[in-house]
Amino acid sequence: MNSSNAKGLTLIGLVTLVLGAAIAQLATGFGFSIPAAPLSLSISVLVIGLAVLIATIPIARYRKLSEAQKAVQRPNPFYAVRVLLFARAAQITSVAFLGWHLGLGIWLVAFTPSVLLVTDSFLGALFCLVGLSAALLAEWNCRTPKADDEKGAA
Repeated sequence: MNSSNAKGLTLIGLVTLVLGAAIAQLATGFGFSIPAAPLSLSISVLVIGLAVLIATIPIARYRKLSEAQKAVQRPNPFYAVRVLLFARAAQITSVAFLGWHLGLGIWLVAFTPSVLLVTDSFLGALFCLVGLSAALLAEWNCRTPKADDEKGAA
C-alpha cells in the first residue's frame, strides 16, 4: 500500500467518523432515532473482504512460484486486474463503514447509556476492520513478481 492510498483511506475514515457522530447528534436533537446500521451490513463487509482475499490466492501462488524460479502457468491478467479493483473497492467500503461505526459508537458512549447499541456499533466496527484487513492483504497479494534484475539487487 502506497502513501497516497493510506492518506485517501484515512481521509475517508475520518470524514465518515465525523459524519457518524454528527448525524447521530442531529438525529437525536430533532427527536429521530439513532441511525445505526444493522449488524448484517458489517457481516457483509467482512464476507466481501474475505471473498476478495480468497480470490487472490491464485495470483499470490503464481508470484511465489515464479520468484522461486519454478515453471507455473500465469493467471489471466484481466482476472488479476478485476480482483485488484475489487480489493480497492472493498477497502474503501470497509473504511467508510468503519468510520461510521466508530463515530456512532463514540457518540453513543459519550451521550447514551444504551449498552446494546454501543455493543452493536463496536462489533460492527470490528467486522469492518477485519474486512479492511482482508482487502488490504488481497491488494498485497496482487503484487507482480520481482524481475530477475530486482532479485539480484535485493
